[in-house]
Amino acid sequence: MRDVDLGLSYGLDPEVLHQHEDEVIKALTVLFTVTIPLTIVTSAFGMNVWFPGFNAVEGLYLALAIMLIPTIAIVIWLRRKKWL
Repeated sequence: MRDVDLGLSYGLDPEVLHQHEDEVIKALTVLFTVTIPLTIVTSAFGMNVWFPGFNAVEGLYLALAIMLIPTIAIVIWLRRKKWL
């Protein structure tokens, strides 16, 4: 009965299923890792509190730099590890 539940009756090898699971988890990890700096900074801007550069154009550029620099660094690091 367990073989039917896992789809093994159709000839799927458990190792292939496990490898596919690993690839899915890896893709989700990469997606989360790349987007976390963007999420943190945009959530800070979403709060209605004052912070340096709040009403200045320089604050926008600073926020964009804070979002882009770590994101680009993470993408470069992940490419070096051959995850992207």
